[in-house]
Amino acid sequence: MNTFMGYVQALRDRKYLKKSCYEKAMVLAFKMLSSWFTEQIAYIQDFVLGLYEEFATKKTPKLS
Repeated sequence: MNTFMGYVQALRDRKYLKKSCYEKAMVLAFKMLSSWFTEQIAYIQDFVLGLYEEFATKKTPKLS
């Protein structure tokens, strides 16, 4: 996240981004990254739950 936010700062520092747009760009970048992280967390939770359900329903063989 810091790297991406640093990218926005680098754009400003190199004058590729107007100073007046810098704050809006930072807010947008933060919102986009936050959304991406939230989606990743949901994906991982669903994946782990799927694994749990798959293994919880399998019967383990009894040893004789």
